[in-house]
Amino acid sequence: MGTIWQLTKRNLLIFFRDRISVFFSFLTPLIVLLLYILFLGEVQIRSLEDSLLSIPGMTSGMIKSFVDAWFLSSVLAVGAISGSVSGAQIIVQDQAKRVYDDFLVTPTKASSISISYFLSAVITSILIELVVFLFTGLYLLIRGSLIFDFLVFGKILLLIIIGSISAVLFVLPAGKLFRSESSFGGFIGLSSALSGFLLGAYMPPTMFPVFIQNIIALVPGAHVAALLRQVTMSGPLNNMTTYIGLEATQSLADGFSFHLNFFSNELGNIFSYLYIGGFIIICTIVNVIAFRKNSRGRNS
Repeated sequence: MGTIWQLTKRNLLIFFRDRISVFFSFLTPLIVLLLYILFLGEVQIRSLEDSLLSIPGMTSGMIKSFVDAWFLSSVLAVGAISGSVSGAQIIVQDQAKRVYDDFLVTPTKASSISISYFLSAVITSILIELVVFLFTGLYLLIRGSLIFDFLVFGKILLLIIIGSISAVLFVLPAGKLFRSESSFGGFIGLSSALSGFLLGAYMPPTMFPVFIQNIIALVPGAHVAALLRQVTMSGPLNNMTTYIGLEATQSLADGFSFHLNFFSNELGNIFSYLYIGGFIIICTIVNVIAFRKNSRGRNS
């Protein structure tokens, strides 16, 4: 364990000393934040106000809290992807500089090297997520629309960890395919652009055509995003239920994709957790096989 921790620490220090890499790891969540402040938030709030403010007892504050909660879940969802991709940069850098080959000719086990890459990427992703959560939470607190308790915070933290692990397990094998940092930079740009749409950061998945919704339902991160929406938005939505009724409440939950749809079938929470868990298991097996083959090939 000492070797694994030393390698993990080494990976973390390399990443966080590179200020440019750290900045770009926050770029996608920052873009979502700016888009929300500039127009996305206002569009959603005005749309709901037009249909709900005429109901006795409903206020703009309730609607704002509901939409702000959607924004929080969106930022956290894309943050997991951005953080995991950034955390995987170390393995690409080591391959480009042939540091990985140098590790393999030392007494250090290949398994220790691979575990250290995984741990450093997960820790990086979680830390980035927590920073994003902190600043987004402060922004919403200033707006007066943060409705949280310790149970909600615990659920968010759990989903941050699950989302980071699943994203890292997917990104690490992809990172092994790149032999230069410039080519991996293109992958980062592509993943950042797609994540905002696939995870419902710019608009709820229900606003996409059915065939796109089916594709989104195959993305594990989209299931994490849906679970995050439920956790962050349920409180504000429950506050509105007294005035708008259960039918309208269900309509809002469906409209903001509390659950994903796959070929017109609604996927519940249990399915989402099982799907994410199965994905983590499969990706773990793939990572183990990939690193074993890679280490044998380089040692031969």
